[in-house]
Amino acid sequence: MLTELSKDSNWYVRRSAAGNPNTPADVLTELSKDSNWGVRCSAAGNPNTPADVLTELAKDSNWDVRCSAAGNPNTPNHKETTYDFIVTDNYVAVKGTNHMWYKHNNPKIAPFYTCGCFCGSREQLLARIYSIDNLSCDPAIRVRILEALDKKFKEVFGR
Repeated sequence: MLTELSKDSNWYVRRSAAGNPNTPADVLTELSKDSNWGVRCSAAGNPNTPADVLTELAKDSNWDVRCSAAGNPNTPNHKETTYDFIVTDNYVAVKGTNHMWYKHNNPKIAPFYTCGCFCGSREQLLARIYSIDNLSCDPAIRVRILEALDKKFKEVFGR
């Protein structure tokens, strides 16, 4: 399905496919050559993009593409991003992002997330990250923030 979506005539669709962590490496290699910088930017941020492709994307004419390649953990000589967290008895939050990302802990219900005007489950947050109304940021960057938040939450609350 993602292979088909990567060939869609609408660049929004190709961009979402390029940012999806389930997109295969060979498809990302092709998307890295897309004429639209937003598509290349999402491919540059995807953790499945091969290192040799990231090396080329790091030289892209568009600074957003280069920035996404620089933040990808698979880029050669990458320095991992570290996040600062706020930890309370009720939540873990990521500091230093455009919106505070919270993961809430209530032992009687499943953990849930809030970020900006969003409130919901992990699945709902992922759907929002990849939705067409969320074009201002590379989805792969937001997924990395989400994964860092989940890791810290598990460390603190054990779930």
